[in-house]
Amino acid sequence: MEQLSADIERMPITVITSSRTTRILGALICAIFLSISVATLLTARPQTDEAVYANPGYNLLYNGRMGTTLYELRGYMPLSMTERTFWQPPLYFLITAAWYRLAGFGLFQVRILSVLFGLLAIYSWFMIGRCLSGSSILALLMSSLVSIDYFFVLGASQGRMDMMCAALGVAAIAVYLRLRVRSFPSAIFWSHALATMSVLTHPVGVGYWLGLMLLIVYFDRRALSFKILLLAAAPCLLGAAGWGLYIAQDPIAFVTQMRRSLELNKYSFEMPNLSSIGFIRNLQLELRFRYLGPFGFGPGLGLVQRAKTLVLIAYVVGVVGTFLLSRSRERRNTIVLPALAVVAILYLALVSPSKFVYYLPHTTMFMAACLAAFLYYLKLSARRKQIVLAAALTLVGGIQMGGLLYRVHQNPYGHSFVPAVASIVHNSAPGTVVVGSGELWFRLQPDRSVLHDPALGFRNGMKPRIFVMDPLYRELNERDRKAGSPIYPWVRDYLNQSHSVYADGYYQVYIHD
Repeated sequence: MEQLSADIERMPITVITSSRTTRILGALICAIFLSISVATLLTARPQTDEAVYANPGYNLLYNGRMGTTLYELRGYMPLSMTERTFWQPPLYFLITAAWYRLAGFGLFQVRILSVLFGLLAIYSWFMIGRCLSGSSILALLMSSLVSIDYFFVLGASQGRMDMMCAALGVAAIAVYLRLRVRSFPSAIFWSHALATMSVLTHPVGVGYWLGLMLLIVYFDRRALSFKILLLAAAPCLLGAAGWGLYIAQDPIAFVTQMRRSLELNKYSFEMPNLSSIGFIRNLQLELRFRYLGPFGFGPGLGLVQRAKTLVLIAYVVGVVGTFLLSRSRERRNTIVLPALAVVAILYLALVSPSKFVYYLPHTTMFMAACLAAFLYYLKLSARRKQIVLAAALTLVGGIQMGGLLYRVHQNPYGHSFVPAVASIVHNSAPGTVVVGSGELWFRLQPDRSVLHDPALGFRNGMKPRIFVMDPLYRELNERDRKAGSPIYPWVRDYLNQSHSVYADGYYQVYIHD
């Protein structure tokens, strides 16, 4: 520990007490984030994933078992899912069950939980920036760029586990950096406790744990000892034991659910002419689905949508620029920021089979933080730096906030989802089973049951009287057509024997004659 104390004394890390200006600016950052995220959560059309992730906690609270009951599981996932949900770690489901008891159940309650974790992530980035640089200005800049990141706000406005996982992950890093100066053992224990909770929320949390390991090795490798390793292992083993006890209730179901989930994720992302080398193929898929399309590089996009390419370019410049500018002695602490960004990007690219856009906050947070550090450390005169900083914030912030405000203006929740549900209620009696995407469950339960079954009864023999087509169902139906599946003619015959009672271009409500 003497060596650790000597290392700390030489490190230019000075935790500055928050001034009144810092507190005011911090409150303003949080207020802007809350305004745009709440506006987004009130107007965004719900997604099936939000219902699927809300369902186990709901069942645990109201039915006493943590199963997933929205899906027609035959031909899709093991039937054991109705009793216990094993295909994801359980912490998010436990937290949501407790949250429903406190706040009640509903789509907006689920989304508000994500907003609260978003605030935790923003504060954690403030602490990371201040601990690494000693500057409250950089800390505020870092947290502000993270808070207006387009994908971060979307993640904080959706009822999924991504923001909880991300917030706990960056909180682990922040706690380590904050406590290591006061008590290295406490820093190790509590940072690993938070990292373990992140992993138990979603496997992406492993990426944050790897980042935490990188920081410990970089800053405190000489202080590591058997005792410190035990302190790090304790919360990890405790978390693993808790998850293990849950798995022990039905280990065969755990294996079958996890295997099937990985298979479905793998087959969801296919492209022609990919490399046969797994490492390169994963990078190709990552680039195509996670970055090029979402950031406006895809074909057939308008000028406004392509403006997002400037944000990605700015992020890349920030990562590379921070690495180059951090090589000087007085700035060497911030070199960990691009290193953390690379760890996050490579972990998602090489380990995660899912290339969905909603995982982007796990990487864009780090890139936004790097951009903040790059702008702060630019070697320019004060006047020129102010101009560059204002221009960068206007460009990056304006593009992203403009995109978010446009989504709010569209209001697909009010203009599409609510009328579709009203049509369902008008054309069905209480107790009716409605076949459609899972998000309908938020508004139709408990008076009506919702079953997510794109095959429209092909596997279970059920003939739903009322069902709802949407882009997901149409896409799956087209996939069945191309594959020559017997489900396709079954669905087409069903549609031909039905009539539409509502259509808005997204949802189409059918009554089976």
